[in-house]
Amino acid sequence: MSTIMTRGAKPEILAHTGLRGLGVIGVMMNHFVIVADNAAMSDVYPNFGLILDLFFIMSGFIMSYLYFENFSTGFRKERFGKFLWARFARTYPLHIFALVAIIVMAVIKTQLPGLTASPPTPVFHVGQAHDLDTPFTLLTNIFLVHAWGLSDELSWNYPSWALSAEFSAYLLFPLMCLMIGRLPRVGPFILMGLALVIYVAIHARLGSLNVPGNDGAIRCIPGFAFGAAAYHLSSGIRNVSTLRLHVLQGLALVGAIGLMIYSGNQIIPIFALALLLIVTSENRGWLTAVLNWSPIRYLGIISYTVYVMHIVASKIFSPVSNVLTGRFGVADAWWWNDLRALLLMGFSIAISAVAFRYIEMPARDFLTNWMKRRSATARPAAAELVPAVASAPGETPRG
Repeated sequence: MSTIMTRGAKPEILAHTGLRGLGVIGVMMNHFVIVADNAAMSDVYPNFGLILDLFFIMSGFIMSYLYFENFSTGFRKERFGKFLWARFARTYPLHIFALVAIIVMAVIKTQLPGLTASPPTPVFHVGQAHDLDTPFTLLTNIFLVHAWGLSDELSWNYPSWALSAEFSAYLLFPLMCLMIGRLPRVGPFILMGLALVIYVAIHARLGSLNVPGNDGAIRCIPGFAFGAAAYHLSSGIRNVSTLRLHVLQGLALVGAIGLMIYSGNQIIPIFALALLLIVTSENRGWLTAVLNWSPIRYLGIISYTVYVMHIVASKIFSPVSNVLTGRFGVADAWWWNDLRALLLMGFSIAISAVAFRYIEMPARDFLTNWMKRRSATARPAAAELVPAVASAPGETPRG
């Protein structure tokens, strides 16, 4: 779920930023239908949850775009450490901020029971789905392993399972790069084949790809690998004329949407989503122009923030919403639940914009600059030991 800005000499993939913006709107719709008291979106469109898989595929695609050369010729501990630190600096501070906010609001609710109609719930408790908030699950959240099958349910800021799942894929990323680097012609197909084996096993076991978030790593890793393979199959798009690219983008978009709505098998839409990323990986074509519309682009830029913060926003918004519902007597109004969901989405975006500007970006810059200073301090000592060895290319952290 991470936002990718321009890195060094590599330009931002504009359409993918826009797709993240639309994707995070879909995630909020899927979660906030509970607030709106409507039928679950997954019941209306059984494949709606594949929006998350789109993010996983896109993450593998983008990580390969940015970092493949760092690991394609061999594993180097220093480069891997810098890669993990860049991902940590980009994602972890906001994750911890949201987790602390969830805990603080839980404490406040125990002290101010009038905020909810039901009796206050203890801060540490065992409940229903998304409600396994115990000291153990708090530790798994802090150490980003809460999607690795260590608990029976989601907990605390429960959407953050996707962040935990992605970190499991980051740990395997150098192996993916190394395999493709050693086998450039068949490596992408082997990687895609391995991902499909996992997908088929999941589908055979569950009847879908909707692995519960507490076991979400097994869902993320094949998606990430699929995206990494798709990146290496996307080079041919450079030679496609703009006119043909217009047509391909239209077909890919219609195919992806159509399969997400109507396909009875969730594996088939994965191919369509990967194809959509491939045909939009060049910064040209009508779909890129649409997705680069400034509101969509901005949502894409803050998409990670929105994803992490939207449940925090809902916990702030819900007591206010309940008061308004009672005061104006609109609990039974047909329009109120839908309006409340829209207002909650807008509030989440507003909260996220503030968090992006004043928490996420300053924290990322601080951690990135700290690592640069630490590396600069260590470099002279290393040069004294091995004066004839120059710095390897590509070792500058790219965040």
